[in-house]
Amino acid sequence: MHRMNERKTTVRPDKARTHRSWSVRAAAAAAVVALALGAATTSQAQSSWDEIDPQRQQMLKRFEDRWDTLPEEQRQRLLRGADRWQSMDANQRQQAKRRFEQWQQLSPERRERIRSQYQRFRNLTPEQQRQLRNNYQRYKSMTPEQRSRLRERFRNLTPEQRKRVLMNRDPAKVRMNRDPANARQAPRQRRNR
Repeated sequence: MHRMNERKTTVRPDKARTHRSWSVRAAAAAAVVALALGAATTSQAQSSWDEIDPQRQQMLKRFEDRWDTLPEEQRQRLLRGADRWQSMDANQRQQAKRRFEQWQQLSPERRERIRSQYQRFRNLTPEQQRQLRNNYQRYKSMTPEQRSRLRERFRNLTPEQRKRVLMNRDPAKVRMNRDPANARQAPRQRRNR
């Protein structure tokens, strides 16, 4: 029995050495591939203006003079935008142009509010985002009269109720059927104190 153990120990180191050798080679190969991919990604990400294909250059022409000084993240965003533009059909491009023109006409303060709201939306959980989208779709499907009544009901809520509505992000979950006269009086009484 003792001899078997010795044999095992004398045989196993060879197998272990072969296995270790194979592991080292596999790890080295994986490292080389990872470095190659990383280098390819880095070189693609840090491509100079001359390395961008002519179609993208045409779309990004206004950035040509300062391309190499732009932050990497911005260059990548611009390249993705150019790719997205190329993939659009004529109707989608026309719609994107209209939206961009509308965006340009907004005041800087309004743009900042929109960016801030968008960032808050991005920070929501996927479930909260879904709920917000559903609520927006329900709102859009309302008639103008229904929307007006909903806005009026919201205006008639106390600050605490409004907060609950906004925190829940689901107006249907919060009772808003208070008497408008009482709802408007409550905030005034608090202010006069």
